[in-house]
Amino acid sequence: MAQELFKNSLEGEHHSNMTKLNENGRIHVFCFPPVLGYGMVYKEMARQLEGHCIVYGIDFIEDQDRRGDELNDYVDAIISVQEHGPFVLAGYSLGGNLAFEVAKIMEKRGYEVSDLLIIDALKMDGTMQQIEDISGYIDSVLEKSSDSYKLVLTESRLREKVRNKMYAYLMYRNQLINTGNIQASIHSLTAGPKEDDLLWKQSTLKNYAQYPLIGDHSELLEPGFIEENAKSSSKS
Repeated sequence: MAQELFKNSLEGEHHSNMTKLNENGRIHVFCFPPVLGYGMVYKEMARQLEGHCIVYGIDFIEDQDRRGDELNDYVDAIISVQEHGPFVLAGYSLGGNLAFEVAKIMEKRGYEVSDLLIIDALKMDGTMQQIEDISGYIDSVLEKSSDSYKLVLTESRLREKVRNKMYAYLMYRNQLINTGNIQASIHSLTAGPKEDDLLWKQSTLKNYAQYPLIGDHSELLEPGFIEENAKSSSKS
């Protein structure tokens, strides 16, 4: 199922940057992608959270001609689904950094973000080393991706499309510094117990909480781990 959905999302000529991943829940959760660049990675999490929250997977927007405007594009997409707050955002790995930036823009535009779930993402504080060999890094990430994604990416056309999005996302990552703070409460979900090693505690003016997840960083959303990790997400 995940394989088919991922392939469909890549092949759509007029593909939306947001995909509804389950049907029923009390709240909407808008999820920003890890370095792969596609919100479809949250499909299994959405299945686990069916009935608790409606999960929307958001793709990275790689429009280089509008660099800087894409944060407002994310906000516009979110409010097209949910007109009024409070809003709940989430992001895994690099998606956590992006979600934080979108939360800042939403608050600047007058929208209430109640909660931000950051899943094992290290705050970009200006000291992070840039990724110099982006192509090599992409090869490494794709090699470690799940079998369902690898099967889709055997098609050279689709693989190139994913690589282009990942390249743009990593270029964004290389210049990103997460400054300032937000009104929203931050829930930091980490691969194993950490003492704010990910540096988000000072980024909220409200509440900060930390929750341990099971599995290594690359396994957190995978079957065998997401079943328990989704429970932590629903508690946060």
